[in-house]
Amino acid sequence: MDYEKMMKRLDRAEENIEFAGAEIIQSRGTMIGRCIGVTLGAVAALIMVSLLGW
Repeated sequence: MDYEKMMKRLDRAEENIEFAGAEIIQSRGTMIGRCIGVTLGAVAALIMVSLLGW
């Protein structure tokens, strides 16, 4: 293989790796955001229950 073909293949591989990494990070961010949202919702509900005395 000549240099140009090899560099193109390496560039495609690098793009695929970056894409896969970004997908993994995005899914983790969604999972962490969901956990934070549930926790904050539970805390807000507990505060409302304690303030309103239900």
